[in-house]
Parts: sequence; C-alpha cells; structure tokens
Amino acid sequence: MLFEPTEDQEMLAETLSRFVADAVTPNATAWSQAAKTPLDALNGLRELGLLGLELPESAGGAGFGSVEWVQAVEALAMGDAGLALSLVVHSVGAAVLTQAGGEHAALAQDLASGEVFASLAWVDARATPLNIREDADALVLNGVKEAVANSEHAKWILVRAKRGEEEGMVLVAADAKGLSLETQTHGLGLRSAGFANAQFTDVTISKSAWFDAAQLKLAQVHLDLGMAALAVGLGAASLDAGARYGMERKQFGKPIAMFQANQFKLADMATENDGARLLVLRAALSRKSREVDMARVFAADSAFKAADHALQLHGGYGYTEEFPVERFYRDAQFTTALYRTGDMIRSEIANQLLGDV
Repeated sequence: MLFEPTEDQEMLAETLSRFVADAVTPNATAWSQAAKTPLDALNGLRELGLLGLELPESAGGAGFGSVEWVQAVEALAMGDAGLALSLVVHSVGAAVLTQAGGEHAALAQDLASGEVFASLAWVDARATPLNIREDADALVLNGVKEAVANSEHAKWILVRAKRGEEEGMVLVAADAKGLSLETQTHGLGLRSAGFANAQFTDVTISKSAWFDAAQLKLAQVHLDLGMAALAVGLGAASLDAGARYGMERKQFGKPIAMFQANQFKLADMATENDGARLLVLRAALSRKSREVDMARVFAADSAFKAADHALQLHGGYGYTEEFPVERFYRDAQFTTALYRTGDMIRSEIANQLLGDV
C-alpha cells in the first residue's frame, strides 16, 4: 500500500512545517518548564484550522480526514509533544460531540472552529473509578481524575466514567459547581499539555450529558490514534536530533555518527520510525481498533527507543536542558503509559487475535 500525498496534503504539510519551525520548536523548552499550555499556540492552531481539521465543513471543521489529522499531530509533536497532546484531546472531544449531534451540535461547532477548547478526564486517581449516582433527572459525580490536559483553557471536559455496569463518558463544564482543577507542575513528560487533577464533589449534570459505551469506544480509538501519531513525531524529532549532534560532535578526528555502533543506532531509529508512521497511516485509513492498537504500541515503543538512542549519542549533554533530547526522553516515556499502558494494549491485541483462531 502506497501513501502518495495529495496536493492538499502537501500544502498542509508545508504550512505545518513553517508553523512548527517558527512558533513551536523555539519555545518548546520554555513551555515545558512552565508546565502550561500556551494560549498563543492554541490560537495559532485555531487560525490554521487544526482544531477541527478532520471534521466536516458542515460541522464547522476543515473537511479533511484522519490521514491529514495524524500528519498534523505528528508534525506538531516534532516541535512539542505537549502541544500535540492538547490538540489530540481537544479533537477527541470535538469528534464525539459532532458524532452525537442533536442538542450537542452547537457546542460541537464551537469546538470544531476553536471558539472554545475541550479536554479529557480519562485517568482514575489511584485506580478508583469516578462514582456516578443517579438523582431524578440528574447524574451526580464524585471522585478524582488525573492528567487532565489543557486544563487552563478547556471550557468542557469529557470524563470517562461508569454508570452502574456500563462504561461511558459524561460531558462536564470546566466551571461546573463542585469541580476543582489543581495544576500538576512536576509531571514526568508532556508538561506543556498543562495537566491538572480534577476533583469532583457532588457535580450535578443532566442525564443527556451521558455518552454510552459505543461512543466511548469511538473516542478511545480516536485517542489512541492521536497518541500513536504523537509518538511518531517524537521518534522523528529524536532521530533528527541524534543525527545532527552525531555529525557535529567529533572524536578521533571524525564525527561520532560515522562510527559503526552509532550508525546502527541511527539506522534502527530511522527504520522503526518509518514503520511506525506506516502503521499509523494504515490505522488512520481503517479506524479498526486492532490496527490502531498495533500502531499505538509500536509507535510508543519505537519513540522511546529513539529518544534513548538520541540521548546516548549526546553523552552527558543529553541529561541537561541545553539540548531538547532530555525532553524527548521524558515525553516518549509518558506516551507508553498515558491513558492506556503498553501492556494493556498488548493484551487487547492478543485477545482479538486469539478470538479469531
């Protein structure tokens, strides 16, 4: 299967490349140190039409598809993976509401156009699920969620939850009574995504804000696809950093990249990054959960290996903030565990495989 870019895709890639080079890469380290999502950068994504890139024009989006969306996430992640994560979580929320339609259609339009921002509350604190109690025509939420990205700017949060025996999601306004957001400032990686812990104390919402298990599955596939594309971008950034530094640093009269051991590292990085990219493109075309799972687990593992190799090529400098590879290393580690761990995904792939035997 060949993935020859269309003219529109080439134009989009060129536009993204300029935006990342001019507005993202030079600021990424400072954004990571501040542990906040930069509003200027989010507004830049809106101006480029990226906040509803894969959604139809009738829903306020740009009318592209999943392939263009994963390419956009990858391009952003090459500059700053935290900003790419903010795009991913927003896009998942916008896609869910667009698909739901009905009373959610107006908000979906606002999200697709970037008038307001969205986030996800997916991670249960200490593995304790959010508690939902039914009260007449309302749902009452209690509990804690961690790693809520884009928390400073999101106006709406899609919260993974369990209602009785059914898993699903609820839509909660960020300023809802009883909801408090506490900023996380010392996370391992993806810090510029602006993470917060969300405390729900008798947060009351309408039952119409409930999204069922089928909608949750669609959201999870979209999220995993975005995380896979993000990992591809991180792997590419690590490869570029490792190759460049390897040609700059010299030992015994020649660049260290010319030594065979380091060439093997670079060759593996390039091969696995290309393999991950192709898996992500296939998953973007099919949207099949098994192919998305395979893309995510391979892309995350290869990104971490690439970041590790790049850090080794930098020697002691790789452990300082003077070079971006220490950030790549931390960010890549987080992609292997955030929202779903690699082992969880592998179990899902194996279960699907054995079910076909």
